[in-house]
Amino acid sequence: MINLPVLIGGELAATINILHEPEYYTEARVEAAKALLTLPAMATLALARQL
Repeated sequence: MINLPVLIGGELAATINILHEPEYYTEARVEAAKALLTLPAMATLALARQL
């Protein structure tokens, strides 16, 4: 399981929670998820706040 916090201005705005089979998420996979998902998550939250 990955629980990736999304911080905006140093404050917790949301989390991305991803489930998979046990031991699937290695340290390398967690780092890859952070690299891939942080910016799109922040952009989605920014857009949602404007609606």
